[in-house]
Order: sequence, then structure tokens, then C-alpha cells
Amino acid sequence: MKQLTLVAFVLLTLTCLVVVASANTLSIGDGQVDAIGATASVNITLDVALTGLSGYNISITVDDPTIATIESVSFPSWAGLKSNSTLPAASCWIKAIDTAGHVQNGAADIRLATVTLKGLKSGVTPVTIAPVGLGVQDDADLTYDPSLDPGTFTVNVPVAPVAAFSANSTTGFMPLTVAFTDESTGPPTSWAWDFQNDGITDSTAQNPVYTYAAPGTYSVKLTATNLWGSDSKTRYNYITVKEVPTLTITSPAGGEVWQQGTTHLLQWTFTADPGPTVRIEALRGTSVLATIAPSYPVGSGGSGSYSLKFPYNTPVGDDYYIKVTSTAYPAVCSDTSNAPFTVIPAITVVTPNGGENWHPESTETIRWTYAGNPGSAVKVEILRGSTPLAVLTPSTPIGTEEAGSFNFTFPSYSPPGTTYRIRVTSTSYPGCTDTSDAPFAISLLPSITVVAPNGGEDWPAGSPNTIRWSYIDNPGPDVKIELLKGEAVQQVLAASTPIGSGGVGSYALAIPAGLSPGSDYKVRVTSTSNASYSDTSDAPFTISEVPSLAMESPNGGENWTQGSTQTLRWTYTGNPGSMVKIEAIKGAKVLATVSSSYPIGTGGSGSFDLRFPYNTPLGNDYWIRVTSNEYPVYNDTSDAPFTVLPAITVASPNGGEIWAQGSYQTLRWNYTGNPGPTVKIEALRSGTFLATISSSYPIGSGGSGSFNLTFPTYTPLGSDYQIRVTSTTYPACTDTSDAPFEIVPS
Repeated sequence: MKQLTLVAFVLLTLTCLVVVASANTLSIGDGQVDAIGATASVNITLDVALTGLSGYNISITVDDPTIATIESVSFPSWAGLKSNSTLPAASCWIKAIDTAGHVQNGAADIRLATVTLKGLKSGVTPVTIAPVGLGVQDDADLTYDPSLDPGTFTVNVPVAPVAAFSANSTTGFMPLTVAFTDESTGPPTSWAWDFQNDGITDSTAQNPVYTYAAPGTYSVKLTATNLWGSDSKTRYNYITVKEVPTLTITSPAGGEVWQQGTTHLLQWTFTADPGPTVRIEALRGTSVLATIAPSYPVGSGGSGSYSLKFPYNTPVGDDYYIKVTSTAYPAVCSDTSNAPFTVIPAITVVTPNGGENWHPESTETIRWTYAGNPGSAVKVEILRGSTPLAVLTPSTPIGTEEAGSFNFTFPSYSPPGTTYRIRVTSTSYPGCTDTSDAPFAISLLPSITVVAPNGGEDWPAGSPNTIRWSYIDNPGPDVKIELLKGEAVQQVLAASTPIGSGGVGSYALAIPAGLSPGSDYKVRVTSTSNASYSDTSDAPFTISEVPSLAMESPNGGENWTQGSTQTLRWTYTGNPGSMVKIEAIKGAKVLATVSSSYPIGTGGSGSFDLRFPYNTPLGNDYWIRVTSNEYPVYNDTSDAPFTVLPAITVASPNGGEIWAQGSYQTLRWNYTGNPGPTVKIEALRSGTFLATISSSYPIGSGGSGSFNLTFPTYTPLGSDYQIRVTSTTYPACTDTSDAPFEIVPS
């Protein structure tokens, strides 16, 4: 039986035909020695052979051959035809056959071999096993597919550690963060770091990170420990922490105005040790324009300076800065002027410098000043906007005593415009140049210039306004006036109107009410004799919606008493102007101007408190009119009349009384406010004065007064009598019986 199995096993080995049988785990045990050269044995075991065992072919490998080696292999007694590769070695193979059928179906914990390992140096290494070829086979010549369980072999040699370490940085500015790396051998199992060598343990990490906050030179000590001892390593003066140096520009600090060709002192202060030299640079904005000095002594005693003469070709600008940087520590030690300073030209254009009005064929003197010695000659150019139009002279003497000039006759074909400037440039230093501060004009003669509206005005539709212009020489006797919206002609306001006199003209205009409101209107005034003499508003003006004013109170039917205070109210829309005139009208005539100029109000409404004088004439035909001061066409009057009543009211007799000749009667009246201390009392017949009863009698008190009268026995009989009571202070403050009373015989 076993012979057949052996033959089958050999045949299977030759053909490498594998049929898998089930199994559990193939393992090798763990081993340990406590000295180099010592040996220990471990077993290779198959935990279960469910269908028996016919043989095996297994490899054994020490993963780290510097720690251990395989010295020998021994086999169990049942193993036949056993063999192994040459030993000692880091790996080998072993083979054996169960010729006697010792291992039966279901056998467990079967020792396949015993391996003896020898320690070479301290350490731990895995020891792995693996089937080779047909691997492990059962009695039916099927190959098991076991899981593999490697072992470990440990060589424990009692060696104390040797402390060693390094740092990623040993010098720098505070705060300096240093990463330390343990390089001790042994190996250690614990670490004690003293980063200042002051006897205090600062960290027990193997590879710590530590930050030095203060400047200084520090020694670092590491103590490494394991089971067999400890060792310390001190690196003296190992870490150097330096104070961060500073540089501060003190001049220019911002706002200085330095001229081309002038010499100025660049100054700075410093702290700590920024190194022996600095780099000095000129910046425009944030860009380096030039390196003034690549390496210049930093100074002494905490300050330094550099004398700089600005070349005549230094570009003009108001965005200059000076930057000073340590050449030793450029990343941390640098400063720039706090704010920009200005470099101005050594040449300055004086005339024209803005606002001049020059004409074709006129000869004008261009003038400039200069400082220092920006060369012997200058180039003179004329610009339109910012674009060069022509070179008036490529080279003319710069002048004497720091002033120069050049006479130029403008050609007859010089195009009119208002954006001209002159530029004067040194022929020796092209960067030494200046241009007129503001534009001047070249205008044709004659010329017309719109004065109003010239931009920003607000003219309500329907409002009266005056278009104004000025003119030079004789553009012709008449002008055409056009209203433009955007660039298009909206309306010809006047096809021909006199140009004016004395260099000025005007045209009274009521803005057409039908125009669409807008903020893009302009006026153009053009000579009817020569269309080239023309001008348009410099900027647009606004035509706003038709404004209105409306009286709210009094608006008809009110009864207001002399001496009372009443509130006149009105509303408005649009923009009728900021002030109004308020008038009192009686009948169809203005009785009085209440206010010649009073604020129109806010939010579309306005009011005025009016106290009616006691001498206000009585009547039921009063009106109030409110008129815009700026645009008198916008006004409104009360819709219907209101009444002014007397402050004195006759109470008795007031109509219908029958009084006898010789009778004693009391005349009574009421009053409001203070219409004066006395009244005059009169008798009327048929509305005509008959007699003065009292020329001055106390008005009374508490708002009422009375007068006792005995009618004479000779009083003419009649039914048309009335009594009139009048303030002696305010004659208009008067009242008469509402209806007549009658005198009858006694």
C-alpha cells in the first residue's frame, strides 16, 4: 500500500499534477535565545490530517539572515526517504514520506520536522514556511491546501544603549522651532531630553519638537535608557537662537516732494544685528525700479544713511518708495517707506498751464522754468489730450537763470479744441519732462460759447428760463438755438434770434410742457451766418416734469376773524423752485404781500402761519395766492373766496327791536383778542351816519362791552336805525347791527 503511495507521490512530483484535499494549518513555532551563538529548536506542525499523510515538501526561510540562521533539521521516526538542502543556511527545503502509514486519517498535531536555529545578533526576525512543489499530500495522493502560520525567532543580547541625536536646525531667529531626531543605538526604550542642559527634563518623546522663545546659545542633553542601562549625550552650544533684527526707514517716510537732479539723504534705523550690509532699492508702487546699492554698510549705533542724487532722467511720479533690506537676512529684515513720495521734474511748464484760449495765426510765448543742469536744450511738443500732436521744435536752448521760453505762431489750420497741452523735455535726459497742468484751448475767431444751461441745471417743463451765451468778435448778427436730447436735435427753439451785444446774448424760453422728462438735454447755439461758429452745453441738464402749486387752505368758504392766526397751506409737485411768494387778494386786487420769499416746504407740501391784523378790512371776497419765486408761471389761488369777520360784533340792537323815544336802552357788543382799549359808538339811519353816540368808550372786559343810552324824546321816528361799534385803534375793526331796529313814540 505504502509502495503504491510512494510511486504515486513521485509521479505527481514529476508531472506537477495537483489535486487539493482539505486541511487546516501548517505552522512553525517561535524560538528565543539569550546569547549570540546560542541555538534553539522549533517544530513544524500540521494541526490535522483528515485523510492521512503520504508525504511533504516544505521550504523554511529566516527573513532576516543577519539575526539568525538554520543550523540543522531533524525528522520524526515515522519519516522515510527524508532529506533537506545544505545547512547551515538562511533558508532550506525538507522532504519526507510516511512509508509505514504511521499518520492515519484524522491524526492531529503531527510533527513534520524539528528545526534548530542559531542566533547571530540581537533582534527579532520572522521565520516563514511554505509548501514546495506538491507540498503536503494525503493518503489518496491529494495535496492539502493549509493556511500558513509563521513563527518568530528572538535573539536577546543584554546591550545598554549608546545615546546620539541630531537636529534639523541649529541656528535661527527667535522663536526658533527645532525638530530633534533620536539616533541612539541599543536600542533604548525611554528617552529624557534636556533642551537647555539645566537639569530639567523637557520631553520624554523619542523625536521631540521644541521651540526656543528667547535668544541665546543652548546645550542639549539626551539620556537614552533600556533594560540593561542608560547613556547620556550632551552637545554643547548646539543651538544658537538670535534676536530678530529690524530695519526701519525714517526718510523718505511718505509725502516728500523731491526734484530730479537734487540730492537727498536716505535714512534708516536698525535693532539687533541685521548683518554688515544692506541692499537699497527704489520702488514705484510695488515694483523695483532700480537697485540703488546692492551692498552698502548698514551703519552704526542703530542708524544708517545713504546720500542719493536723483538722476535727471528719473521718471516723474507720485508713487515712489525706498526699500532697505538686510543682505544677510533678507527674508526677515527689510523695510519700505510708510507712504509714497513724489519725484517732480526739474523742468516745469509755466505757460500755457491750463485755461488759456489761443487762436490760429496768433503768436504765443511758451515759458518754462528749470532747476540745476538738466541739459542745454529742450524739445517742445503740443499734445491733444495725452497724445502728441506735433513737435513745435526738436531743440531749442533751455534758457538762462533757470527760465526759458519759445515763441510759436499757431498755423491757420490749427484744429479748434479744448484739450491742448504743451510738453517740454530735456534733449539730454528724456525722463526730465513736464506737461501743462491743465488743458488750454485753441478756438476759432469768432466763437460762441454756451453759458447756460451748461450742465447740471434742472429746468421743469413749462417753466420760463433764459438761455445765455457769450461770443467773441463777430460771429454774425443772429443765432439759431436748438434743444438736443443725447446727440439728436429734439427741437429748434429759435430759428433766428439776435446774437446779443457786448459779447453776451440771451433768449427767454418757456420749456415746452410736452417734452419728455430726462437728464440728457443740451442746448446748441449756432451762428446763422457761419455754422462753424457754434457751441453746445458742456454737460447735460435736466428737464423735469411739469411742476404745480395748489392752494389747500383757505380754499373757499372759511370765516376768519380779525386778530386770529390761521395756517395757509399748499401742496406742490415736481420742482417749482425753493421759495414762494404769498399774497392776499381782495376782490380782483392784491391787498397785501404776506411774504415776498418763503420756503416752499418739503415732501410736496408747505404752510405759513398768518395772523390777520385787526385793521384787516372786512369782506367776503378774500383769496390767497401762492407763486413760485423762481418760476412765477407756477402759482395757485384759493378756489373760492373766504371771509374776514370783525373782531368786534354788535350784539344789541341787532335787528327787529322796537325802542320808544325817551327810553333807556343798553347797547351791547362782543369782541375777540385785543382790538384796542376803546371803541367809538355811532347811530346810523338807512346805512348813513346819523350821530356819534360816544367818540371813545372803554371796550369792555372779558370779551364783551356795553353802553347805556337814553334815546332823546325828539329822536325822529323810523324803522331804519342801526348801531355801529368801531375800535378807535383799528378803524377797520368795526361792526354794525345786522338788521335795523325801530324808534316809536313814547
